[in-house]
Amino acid sequence: MRLIGNIISGIIVLLAVPLLVMAACNLAIVGSLLTRETYQDMLADEAIFENLSGAALPAITAASAEEMDFGAGGNAPIQITDIATALEDDPQAWATVTEMLVPATWLQSTVNQAADVLFSIFEGDVSVVESEFDLSEVRERLQGESAVEAATIIIESAPACTPEQTRTLIEFLDTFAGTMPICQAENDALRAQSISALELWFSSLAQILVDDTLTVSELFGLNRDQAQQVHLALSLAQQSFLLLFLCPMAFLSIVVIVSVRNLSSFGRWIGGTTIATGLLLLLIVFLTQLAVFGIISDAVAASNSSTAEGIFLSRFGAGLARAVFGQSSQTLFLQSAGYIGAGFVIVALGWYFSQQDSGEDSLVLISEEGEIISTVSKQKLNNTEETETLQYDFDDEGFDDLP
Repeated sequence: MRLIGNIISGIIVLLAVPLLVMAACNLAIVGSLLTRETYQDMLADEAIFENLSGAALPAITAASAEEMDFGAGGNAPIQITDIATALEDDPQAWATVTEMLVPATWLQSTVNQAADVLFSIFEGDVSVVESEFDLSEVRERLQGESAVEAATIIIESAPACTPEQTRTLIEFLDTFAGTMPICQAENDALRAQSISALELWFSSLAQILVDDTLTVSELFGLNRDQAQQVHLALSLAQQSFLLLFLCPMAFLSIVVIVSVRNLSSFGRWIGGTTIATGLLLLLIVFLTQLAVFGIISDAVAASNSSTAEGIFLSRFGAGLARAVFGQSSQTLFLQSAGYIGAGFVIVALGWYFSQQDSGEDSLVLISEEGEIISTVSKQKLNNTEETETLQYDFDDEGFDDLP
């Protein structure tokens, strides 16, 4: 019967160990994903935001253009996509223009602000949905010297106008109807007028940004009620992390009922299971380090993408993986140390108390004749001798006549 119980307990332990490991990994990884410090460390890297202006500028101009009235045609006189297409053969010029108008430092501070707002919502402060993003630096650049230099670089770096584009450009500059072609005219006057038209377009965008405020609610499409729902959902998710440990703990309780008969067996079963869990977590920590190196290598290879979005996503993904695995590895290592330490303590205490319980019965003495006697028998013998000596003393004193 005991053999069957040990077999059942062994199977249960084989199920409990991976469940404990899965619960520990979930606590470490998901916990690091919802930790503010993870993103603060990642977003502190300025390299992530380099060349991202090329993706941010079209988004800003598109948001501003929605507020502008372009007459019956409804089309913007200048399309940012046309500018990007005209400069696709000169990516350095496009990067310079976008950096002039939307600097990487502003993008970094804005993304950090958005991250702080989201974590404030996670922590229960739903009032932050009404906070506004600071667009003053972009507005100043769109109507300052940066806009003049950017317009000049765009026209001078664009390909030469075709005859059809030249006719369209002349018509546009005369009537400001339709869409202006982005090209470099042969005529100096046309080139100057094209640059002035671009400057006017940038200035119009800046005026729209002055009147238009971008709030967190508008950016993420969240109102106060929805933000409160997000907070409650994340609170429940964080509390459910510990519930994942209940199943393996229930399995270990079955092991205690079926196979544990004394402190020594408790140390073997429970302590051994705890040590095995800690060693497996330690192995996972080393494997995750190798995985991080592979992810970063793939991200570096992907960073050679020609699009700004591809470069940003690859860098953001590499930074997020590095930050998450860094935080989770630290948590896993601490859990591993805790499991291993607790396991050795349980095993040691089980062995110690089992030795204490059986210490007197197992200790033997050898007499002068070579006979083996236990300490218990020796103690009884000594007690008998003392009794006889006491009786003899009583007889010598004359107490034998007493009734």
